[in-house]
Amino acid sequence: MRRLATHGRARKGQLAYGYQVRSMLAIATRLTEQPVTCADLIQDEVLLGRVLVHDIAPTLQTQVSRWTLAQRRSAIRSFAALTRPELLTLLG
Repeated sequence: MRRLATHGRARKGQLAYGYQVRSMLAIATRLTEQPVTCADLIQDEVLLGRVLVHDIAPTLQTQVSRWTLAQRRSAIRSFAALTRPELLTLLG
């Protein structure tokens, strides 16, 4: 979140980004039935793909819109861009 602020992202955008990342981690945890971190999610391309297309909201258990799925993709792209140095070290 600090990196988003440092890069000049609006507060509303920061909140949406944070929500989507938490949502993806909740979905991944439900799918794997074990706690999942951001690093775990990025390292498992199959799980990441499943999370990005999973269309059931983690909170209300209702179907989400395509717009919400697009927000997830945007959030994961931003995450990857903002944490690029760490990801290069993690993924090699």
